[in-house]
Amino acid sequence: MNRDQIKGTAKDVAGKVQQKVGELTGSKRQQVKGVAKQVEGKVQKGVGTWSELPTRPTRTRVERPESVHSQGNGQIASLPPVASRAMRMNTFAMTNR
Repeated sequence: MNRDQIKGTAKDVAGKVQQKVGELTGSKRQQVKGVAKQVEGKVQKGVGTWSELPTRPTRTRVERPESVHSQGNGQIASLPPVASRAMRMNTFAMTNR
């Protein structure tokens, strides 16, 4: 937890207490202030959570089966002729941009 998350949680709890005190005393003003403080706390906690997220998503490497790797002569191994042709065309289109 970072500082924003801790402060946000504290404001949320304080707001709940303030709202309950307002309900017990019959003070609408204290109830509204309590709810506002809860919202402020939840927003601050969300900011803290957001700031802890990684800046860029991490990519995981997916291993392909050996039968899909290139054989070195430009052909794709163990694929039907249509798929092999589509793979070659896609490679050609990507290299000629």
